[in-house]
Amino acid sequence: MNQVGVTIKQVAKHLDVNHNTVGNWINSWETVGIIGLNRKIGQGRNPILSVTNANHTQQLDKAVETHAQNVKAIQSELVKELNTPVSSDTV
Repeated sequence: MNQVGVTIKQVAKHLDVNHNTVGNWINSWETVGIIGLNRKIGQGRNPILSVTNANHTQQLDKAVETHAQNVKAIQSELVKELNTPVSSDTV
């Protein structure tokens, strides 16, 4: 059998993740299979803005209406109104 010869550290560097993360992925794959790679409930970062939060959607609508096509101004207004750090990528 022909082996590729790629190390966990090489994969981690290529994907810009910690080598422990890659090791955990491999362990999950070997233990459970493809289903082991699914995200579990509660994993990942909570969203900064939520479409189910009425205050968030109202403030976003207001900011977009006031500053249409100006992401920086929308971001600034959301930070001020929601008192929460919001990046331009989030907007």
